[in-house]
Amino acid sequence: GGVGVSVPMKPYLQLEKKLLKDIVLTHTGFWLSGLIGIFYIFHIGRKRLIEQNHAQESLRISEEKFSSITAVLGEGVFMLDKQGCVVFMNPESERLLGWRETELLGKRMHDIIHRCKPDGASLPHELCQIEKVLDTGNMYRSDEDNAFIKKDGTVFPISYVSTPVIRDGEVTGSVTAFQDITLRKRMEEEIKTMNIHLQRSVDQQEIINAALFISLSPDSYEKKLQNILNIILIHSQISSQHKGCIFICDNKTQTLRLASSFNVDDEHLSACCHVPYGKCLCGQCASTRQIVFTSKCNEDLCPVSSKEQAAHGDYCIPISSAAELLGVIHIYTAEGYERNDDDEQFVTSMANILTGVIVRNKEMQLIEMDRAASVTSLSAGIAHEINNPLSFIKTSINTLNKYLAKIEPFVRHAQLSPSLESLSEEQVEALRQDKILDMIAMMNNKIRSSNRGIERIMEVVNALKQFAQLNKAEVTDVDLNKSIDETLSAIFTEDTNVQVVREYGQLPMYACEPLAINQCFYHIIDNAIGAVSAASSGIITITTSYMPQTDKAQGGIIQIRIDDICTAQRKRPQHRLLHCVTLDGSLKQRNIKGISIGVSSEVFDEILVSRRLP
Repeated sequence: GGVGVSVPMKPYLQLEKKLLKDIVLTHTGFWLSGLIGIFYIFHIGRKRLIEQNHAQESLRISEEKFSSITAVLGEGVFMLDKQGCVVFMNPESERLLGWRETELLGKRMHDIIHRCKPDGASLPHELCQIEKVLDTGNMYRSDEDNAFIKKDGTVFPISYVSTPVIRDGEVTGSVTAFQDITLRKRMEEEIKTMNIHLQRSVDQQEIINAALFISLSPDSYEKKLQNILNIILIHSQISSQHKGCIFICDNKTQTLRLASSFNVDDEHLSACCHVPYGKCLCGQCASTRQIVFTSKCNEDLCPVSSKEQAAHGDYCIPISSAAELLGVIHIYTAEGYERNDDDEQFVTSMANILTGVIVRNKEMQLIEMDRAASVTSLSAGIAHEINNPLSFIKTSINTLNKYLAKIEPFVRHAQLSPSLESLSEEQVEALRQDKILDMIAMMNNKIRSSNRGIERIMEVVNALKQFAQLNKAEVTDVDLNKSIDETLSAIFTEDTNVQVVREYGQLPMYACEPLAINQCFYHIIDNAIGAVSAASSGIITITTSYMPQTDKAQGGIIQIRIDDICTAQRKRPQHRLLHCVTLDGSLKQRNIKGISIGVSSEVFDEILVSRRLP
């Protein structure tokens, strides 16, 4: 036997079935959840991957755009990270700096290109404004006083703008754009130099204008030289010592004569009173007629220089007119002064002004000589005009005395006795033949002739008085026809072989100085009389006319024509002004008279001189 146990299996089977079902459901759920999770994760990952790809593509496009934009910029652009190391450089940066981007990536930019100032002094990190942008997060702009270093070590000036790159509120780097301003600096220096030259030119032009004003002033010749020298030395930048002098040439003795000086010591004044051509710097300037310059004067160049004298340089400028040397300007400059074109143009202009002053002084001396000669000639003519009537009057008086001596006995007899018995037979015969009446008639003729002589003397004196017009130096209205007549009366003699034909037109009154206009007429008519007198005989025709203008505001033109015709000569063309023709047909230069035309041209707008030979 055994023991039989009966166990009911149904509950266990149901439990097992339930457990199996739960296990299957649980595993299925887990698997389904896992699959769903896997699909979700895959979906999320795929979405993120797509977004990342999009972001990378956008970044790539953005970088390409940034590279494309910076590649065409005319400025250098580089990007630094937080540590100041290079992460990007555009092509212009590579060109300006000489470095390739690949050579500088990851390297600290300051140590390579920005470690010194424009003057070469060291620039530490702490003072680098580009690195300060990384620390402060503030933009920085610099227009000057900065420089970068090229790969070859060349330092060049730059202007730059450095801007921080901020991400999530933090500075992650910076972008710097810079320009090479070497050309701009050079142009600024050139403009600055041009402005200095321009201002200097303006200052020099003002000095030139002042010198021109002085040259045209009524001051004396010596005062003009001194005043012009003063403004050259005081107001120009050439002479820092404000020291110099002017010499006048004596070409006959080949020496320079000191005419004016400023701040020159007595030793130099004494030694340089007369300087021979070729001696010292001034003499060299006179002999070569070229500007002589030295930045440092010594005893070899100028024997007058002494050790006690302040160190200086010298400018010696010739004063010349055409081929004639007139003088020399000597200007003391600072030692080491550099010669330049602007200064030479200035001193040459001043020399030209002094040329005008000296030439005008010489002309005035010649004019004074001409006036003296004219006065001499006029005095001789007047003396002749007065002497002739006086001689005739004297002769007439002597004749009257003789007649009176013959008539006197008749007068005395008539007073003592009315009869004729006491008269001699000759006296009685004279009475009978009316000789006494003839003598009285001749005496009356002599008296009338003497009166004409006296009237001629009064006419000459009055014409001379009108000609001189000593009390009418101011400008007044003048009758030109009357002025010509007064001039002819003063200089024209009755016994000359020259015939004067007057063809006067109706002229308006002319505003001028009477004395000046009479002097002009005197010079020109005297030239004509001299030319005709040299040819033995001739005719002088004086024609005046007036031509009104269509525009009444412009007034009109007064024309005075003086022609001289030499009747004793054969027909022959003559074109040389101020020459007279001699009897043998040769040309003879007339002395002094040329200056007369120059004097007259100061009064008349235009002078036409002609001479006709029949």
